[in-house]
Amino acid sequence: MKLEMPHSKLSASSSNRWIACPGSVQAQQGLPDESSAAAEEGTALHEFSELCLREGFEPRSLVGEEFNGYTMNREQAGLVSQYVDHCRTLPKNNVLIERRLDYSMWADGGYGTADYLCFDEGEAWVVDAKFGRVPVSADSSQLKCYALGVLNDFGFDAQIDTVHMTVVQPRLQHIDTRTMRHTELFKWAREVLVPAATAAVSEDPPLNPGEQQCRYCKAAPTCRPLAQHVFGIIEEDFA
Repeated sequence: MKLEMPHSKLSASSSNRWIACPGSVQAQQGLPDESSAAAEEGTALHEFSELCLREGFEPRSLVGEEFNGYTMNREQAGLVSQYVDHCRTLPKNNVLIERRLDYSMWADGGYGTADYLCFDEGEAWVVDAKFGRVPVSADSSQLKCYALGVLNDFGFDAQIDTVHMTVVQPRLQHIDTRTMRHTELFKWAREVLVPAATAAVSEDPPLNPGEQQCRYCKAAPTCRPLAQHVFGIIEEDFA
C-alpha cells in the first residue's frame, strides 16, 4: 500500500522558485493547494508509466485502462511509450522507479521523488518525465537536487562519480541530458542550494519577484514585491 508522504517545503520540484525567491516558501504557508486538468493528467501518465516500467508492459497494450480517473487512449499511450522506451535503453542494473531521494544535508528537510533511476560502474542516470508543453532544460535545479540525493543515498556504496540527468518531453519530441561529475554537483550545492535553502527558513527571507519564480507561486496574487515589480515595468513602458 502506498502512503502519501507530506510535501517537502524545500522540494526539488519547486526548487527553481525558492532558489530564486527564498521568501516564497513562507509566503505560501497555509495557502491551499490547487490542481488543474493538466496536472491530473500528468499524474495519470506517470502512474501509467510506472506500471509499464515495473511490470514490463508495452504502453499500447494498456489502452482503455484507467489511471487517476483518466481512461488511457492511443495518443496518451504513445506519449508514455517515448518515455518508457528511453528508460529501457539505459543500463539494467540497480533500477529504481519512483524513488524518494534525500538531499536534506544541503536543504533542511529537502527530498524529492525521481521518476526513474539506475546506476552502474560509477555512473548514475536520473530521468524525469514531463508530459506538459512548456520546454524544460535538463540543466535544472530539480534534477540537480535529485542528483545530490543519488550521491547522498548511493554515492559511497556504488562509488558514483558521474550523474546523467535527463528530461523526456514526449509532447515536444524533446529529450535533453545534462551530465555532471560529483565535484560539480557539490560545488553547485555549496554555492547555490545551501545559501537559498538557509535563506528560505530564516526569520526574514527575501522576496525576489520574477517571471519564472512567480509563475506557479500560490502567494503571487497577494505579493506586494511582485505588485511593485509589475508597476515598475508598466511605468517603464509608459516612459
